[in-house]
Formats: sequence, structure tokens, C-alpha cells
Amino acid sequence: VETYFVDYKTGARMGLGDCYVLTFVTEKQCSCAGHWPGQSCTCGNGPSSSTSHMFICSSSGSGGGGGGGYINYPSNPTPIHGAAPGTSAPNTVPVHGDNVNVGRRLFLASLSPEQRTWLVTNRPEAVYSSIFNFLISNNFSSPSIFFAKEAIDAMMRGGKVDFTYRIIKDPTFENNPCLNNVYTQLGNAPTFQNYLQNFDRDFSVANLKLKGSASLSSLINAETSAPENYLITITFNTNNLNRPALSIARTFIHELIHAEIYRKLLSVAGSPSISLTQAQLIQLRNNYPGLYDYYMRYMWNIPPGQGPSGAQHEAMAQHYRGIIKQALKEYDNNSQSDETYEALAWEGLINTVAWNNLSQSQKNNITTIINNFENSNTNCN
Repeated sequence: VETYFVDYKTGARMGLGDCYVLTFVTEKQCSCAGHWPGQSCTCGNGPSSSTSHMFICSSSGSGGGGGGGYINYPSNPTPIHGAAPGTSAPNTVPVHGDNVNVGRRLFLASLSPEQRTWLVTNRPEAVYSSIFNFLISNNFSSPSIFFAKEAIDAMMRGGKVDFTYRIIKDPTFENNPCLNNVYTQLGNAPTFQNYLQNFDRDFSVANLKLKGSASLSSLINAETSAPENYLITITFNTNNLNRPALSIARTFIHELIHAEIYRKLLSVAGSPSISLTQAQLIQLRNNYPGLYDYYMRYMWNIPPGQGPSGAQHEAMAQHYRGIIKQALKEYDNNSQSDETYEALAWEGLINTVAWNNLSQSQKNNITTIINNFENSNTNCN
């Protein structure tokens, strides 16, 4: 067994004189009323506290090498409280003073050597400030830490990040003229969030990663992945961009609605990903009864005579086509006919129950309008 210390910036092995110790106090609330240690409590299973230590090392540290630059941590550090009983949401306290420095050191220590080297030595100063201002404003919460790490990965490869709206533009998206131009014409995050909030005040574009890929099936214009570590990724098929810009914008809006549905499910899950346990389904029923109904009908309890279909597409076909239509009209300054926007809103929702309830002549008319639109307008690239 070998034990050694590692430079938190570069990953290089260090001597003991270049290290300092962080002391962590983990406090657990009582199970009956949520009391913290030190508070009066009559529960049988009262609050508890434990202490652990961690070495963090750097050649520029204030350990025996005497490089200066590190603060002196207090012997009785202020704890950053964990989740409250019965929840998975962090019960954070305002981050300031010692907690900020502890959070900063822990975040740096959690990065890969390549990430630390880039962040400490190669990034613009404004980027460094943006990352830590973002983390501090979010009390170094788990979602913000996961987002910041993904943001660093993207920026290391030439991507862009909007920390206000929590949107990561992967370089495969940022460097694609068609995708980036449509994104810009949509007005970036604030404007297309406003589009959708006109219809649903809870709508948020937060915690999104936008990327491009040439490996998706030719039948797929884009796909929105279920959340991983709180982050929802929308991947656009770069082989399917030989369409008018309005059609690409329609894909954007369609996928943003998928992302919003995932965001609602994530809020119910209360964890970095979605598993939809029985308890979460009950919470989904209580918080979003309409969405619960679609998941129950089209994912688990398929009605007789119907094939399995996507619960999200069923909900979108029945309730969100008007949102897509109106958002496209605003994006395009209402330059197309109302029938064109209506037809475009159906793209991606074929074979849903709402589509199958149309007459054959209605379906044929929608298909004809879409084909005429795409054949008579300039492609995005």
C-alpha cells in the first residue's frame, strides 16, 4: 500500500510540507423534527455529528514549504448542512467566509488534472470569475458543481457557456453555422425562454447542453436525452440541416419542450437522474397530474388496440402544438401562412393518438404543406 499527497492543480505527487488539512464536520438532523446538533431535541434518535479530515496539497501552498496564499482554517468550521429529513434537496446555509474557501478548494480538488490545469493556468480571468461566482451564488450545490464541470469540459474544447441561464454550447454546436445562427436568431436563451413562458410560467431552459452529431439516424432530426447529473442534453443531427431555418427552429422548440418535461420529472425525482420509482410516481401525480396521466396511459397502461408510444410525444401532440405554432410565428415575424405554422407543429408527432384521429385528407394536406414549404425555401446550410 502506498500513500502520497497530490497537487490539487496538476495532480503531481507532493511532500507533506506542501499540504494542508481540511476538517469536515458532517451533521445529521434528528428524524422527528429536523433539529441540528446543539439544538434542543427530545427525539429518541437525536441529531449527530462526525468529523473527518482531508489533505489538499500544492507546491504554492502554505504548508511547510512556506509558499503562502492559503487561508488558515478555523478549528471550529461552520458546517454546510446536508439534506433535510425526507428530502433530497440540500438544506444549504448562505455561503460566505470560510465556507466559500472550503467550497472552492473542494471543487478544485474534485476536478481532473487536465481540468485543474486549464482552469488555473489557461482560462481567461473572466471565465474563472464566472465559474466561481456561479458556484458561490448556488452555495456549491451538487447540480451547480456538476454543471460547472461540464461547462469546463466544453470550454476547454472551444464551447461557450451561459451561466445565467445554465446553457452549455458544445463546440460541435458552437462551431456549426446553421445551428448557432438559428440559436442566435431565436434570441439566445432569454428570448426563447420567454417564448415558452408565455404559455407555461414555470418553463425553464436551465441545465441544458446543446451539441451536434453526425451519428444519429437519418430519421431523427434531434434527440433530447434523459438527465444525467442534472444536465439535459439536446443533440442535433448535423446531417439533417438541409432544411429551411424555420424548420430548424421548429426542431429547437420541439426539443426544448422535451427538456421541460424532463425538468419536471427531475424535480419530482429529487436526484441527478430519473428512475420513476413508486414514490416518485405519487409525487408526479401530486405535482403534475396531467403528465402523470400521460405516462400512466402511454408508458405503462397501454389502452386496448393501441401500440406503445412515447408519453411525451402524446402530451405534446395534444397540448403543446399551439405553443410550437405561436413560438414559430414570433421567431419568423409571422411571414408564413397560419396553415404553414400549424403543419410544421405536427412534425415529429406523427403516429400519436392525436395524429391518428385526423382524417386521411387532413393528414395528406399537412404533409403537402410541409413538403411545399421545405421545397420552396432556402436551406439552412
